[in-house]
Amino acid sequence: MHSLPGRLGRALLLGTLLLMGQVCASNAADPTQTQTSAGRTALPSGTLTVSPTIVSVSIAPGGSGSADLTVRSGVVQTVSVQVAGLGQLGDGSFSYLSAAADTSAYSARSMVTVSPTTFQMNVGTEQTISLKVAVPQNAGNGTRYAALRISGTPGTGNQNVGIGVEIGIPILVSLADTQATTTGAVAGLSVASNNLGRYTVTGSVTNTGNSHYGAPPNQVNVNATVYDATNKVFAGGKEVFTGNSIVPSFSRDFSLDLGKPLTAGHYRLEVSAVLQNGTVLGKTALAFDVSGDSVAGATSVAVMGGNQNNGSGSGPDNGTLLIAVCGGVLAGALVAALVIVGTRRRGKSATA
Repeated sequence: MHSLPGRLGRALLLGTLLLMGQVCASNAADPTQTQTSAGRTALPSGTLTVSPTIVSVSIAPGGSGSADLTVRSGVVQTVSVQVAGLGQLGDGSFSYLSAAADTSAYSARSMVTVSPTTFQMNVGTEQTISLKVAVPQNAGNGTRYAALRISGTPGTGNQNVGIGVEIGIPILVSLADTQATTTGAVAGLSVASNNLGRYTVTGSVTNTGNSHYGAPPNQVNVNATVYDATNKVFAGGKEVFTGNSIVPSFSRDFSLDLGKPLTAGHYRLEVSAVLQNGTVLGKTALAFDVSGDSVAGATSVAVMGGNQNNGSGSGPDNGTLLIAVCGGVLAGALVAALVIVGTRRRGKSATA
């Protein structure tokens, strides 16, 4: 895959490529994606292709810029283009957000306009989409996020028959010459028996910084340690998030096995979220009692050694993620793809 040439500031660095094949479709023959030699995201039989596959721009607060995308069609179809918010679910998958639902302070949706928003295409034709980004003077620091929702419905508008296709093109607006922060928080801790003599720890890691992180090779590691009443390590577990970076203000859920049964007694659970490079994102702790096969008296307590949640680190990682967004149905089936590319911002970044 290729990022957008550096028309709007410094070009972004591409890191490790992760393919996740999360494609949703029905009544479609092998609706998987392939990469063409030109770096375009190709859908079945060349129904609809868009290049570039990501819009990545670096613009200072108060500035503006523009970019063009090229849409190519393999069938007669009506194409519509919409700027949507970028949402993220607890499993890490991304989704489109409507204007009403797009309430994150890190949204770029309102900064972006496109033209045209609807057009007719024939077999073998091309159409240029012009995109403009206007960053407010008070935009703040970090990175802002949005997505282009490009939908193709076979037919001329009056007669729409066939399989509809939808492609998500992510928009990353890096606020040039601003400070990137990498912080996080671990929340919602819970310990429960799985009725098999083992215990499971669940919770979530929220990105409380202003830029995304967690793409390979700098994944988020969730580490759980259980101490007994004498403060000795009794059990533990670990989960490594795979797939997508965590976008600011959104959370990833975790569920990990403690590895051994817990006998009756009093325990303290400490959970930390740490990037592969050692940056501590957050820590939290929970005291609880085990009696028989049940957990009782769970209470939040201080972490030993302090540093409870909201650790800090450098700017966003340089990972590249490929993900599909499953949306609604367009005339039978919907195929959606969303690519996230990590950025390296020009300017200062926070230090650990």
